[in-house]
Amino acid sequence: MCAAAWVNSELCASKELLAEATSRPSILRLIRIHSSKSKPDNSFVNVSYRNTYFWIDDSDLLSKQMFSLMMMFFTLADTGERENLPLVTIPSR
Repeated sequence: MCAAAWVNSELCASKELLAEATSRPSILRLIRIHSSKSKPDNSFVNVSYRNTYFWIDDSDLLSKQMFSLMMMFFTLADTGERENLPLVTIPSR
């Protein structure tokens, strides 16, 4: 999928999606995600997907802040079951 404010044309399979994604110059870049075939050296976070590495550069403060904010939102929105924490009973006289 290539629906983004900026797209690496080497990774975009569809020329129509690439044209649509790059035709919006007024979109503000909030996060920059790099990609390459080799593992990055200086990354804040990285993931390998289909033989390509995607990462946020460790020196890109704005992208690191936005990624951390998104992770916080995902954590707050998590509606999974809460695990039962151990109950500690302290005897008293």
